[in-house]
Amino acid sequence: MIGWFKIPGRLPGYNQVISKTRASRYEGARQKQDAESQIGWSIRRAMKEGHLEKVRVPVKIRFTWHESTSRRDLDNIFSAKKFILDALQNMGVLDGDGQKYVKGLSDEYILDKVEEFIMVELEVAN
Repeated sequence: MIGWFKIPGRLPGYNQVISKTRASRYEGARQKQDAESQIGWSIRRAMKEGHLEKVRVPVKIRFTWHESTSRRDLDNIFSAKKFILDALQNMGVLDGDGQKYVKGLSDEYILDKVEEFIMVELEVAN
């Protein structure tokens, strides 16, 4: 594994994004900015603590989604990967989020009554 970071809480799902965007394009943009800011703090912390560093090789990324209820559909939850990939690129961890740099994505969902968070793990792609 190259590195990892943990995002506390949960990110907006696809249905929330659509709802905000339909209400106002500014609300939709603000929601994306807020989500990427939340992710950015987690990335900064992981880099400071030595769990994550800039990556210059293609990677596979594993997302483990811990949520306290099973009310949201998995595709709705997993759509937040877009925010995470954009934040990784904006923070300089990845040179890009296209197929040249990201060779695979995988998801796991865990019903966790104790704590909601997203664990993101990067590993070298074969």
